[in-house]
Amino acid sequence: MRHERDFIEATSRLTSYRLTSATQPGQPLGPLEIRSTADKLALIRSLLAAPNSPHGQPDTVLELLHKLDGRAGDKLRDVRALAMVVDASCRADEPTRASEVIDRIVQTVEAMRKTAGRSPEAAKDADAAADVAWRACRTVGAHPSVQSPERRMALLGRALLLCPEDQIMAILPTWRAAERALPHLALSDDPYAWTKPPANDAAQGSSALDAALSIGRAATAATSSYFRAPSPMPPPTSTPASPPMAQALSSLTAGEEHHEARAAAARAAAAARVKISGGFTRGVGWLIGTEDE
Repeated sequence: MRHERDFIEATSRLTSYRLTSATQPGQPLGPLEIRSTADKLALIRSLLAAPNSPHGQPDTVLELLHKLDGRAGDKLRDVRALAMVVDASCRADEPTRASEVIDRIVQTVEAMRKTAGRSPEAAKDADAAADVAWRACRTVGAHPSVQSPERRMALLGRALLLCPEDQIMAILPTWRAAERALPHLALSDDPYAWTKPPANDAAQGSSALDAALSIGRAATAATSSYFRAPSPMPPPTSTPASPPMAQALSSLTAGEEHHEARAAAARAAAAARVKISGGFTRGVGWLIGTEDE
């Protein structure tokens, strides 16, 4: 059988990396353990954690996975394996290489979403792949070695586009810090104020950076508007509550306002990303610097 030949070849290549057994500490990983490992992705994780990890060869990693489990058409597993490559590249302080793999992940997710309507299982896999993708984008976008604010914002903008609404506010502070580092953005002292890029940057209208700006600004503007809105309740005229009760009421009100602000920001960012989701795909090449000027 071809699968058996592929498995033997993959086993030989995997053992050449001299991995350590997960069941017998200190002992080398052997063919029997490779065969008995139910989830072959666990073997890929061990491989990418090795000192001589092939994280710079994503095609080799995918080929090994396919030959180990015989599931070359499983795109969700491909995305998960590539996300492991991204993590390994970040650990090796190679964010540029990681961002190149991000491009492949995003393209795979977009292809899965185009066919998600064929069956509930396909839709479930597409959602699971998107969940892996946005986390990988956030990891690389927040990596301290990413010096370019444009690249950082493109990665974080992609994370904002793919993540669930309840995660938008967790990503937004890092995105905002990158935005403030852009030289062509004239930001005021107000942390929520922003202006559009100059007219000569209009060519980036469909780029990943412009999409990131649209999403992030929608969320920050919603948060700002909420906290600046006048209080709907007039000042109390009755006898003030006791200090402990007053503090408790103040804390409760602040917590509710914070929750509403987060919800408003999430809704605004979600609306922005619905509008631009189609045009964001074109910006993926720009994200890694491969599009023409």
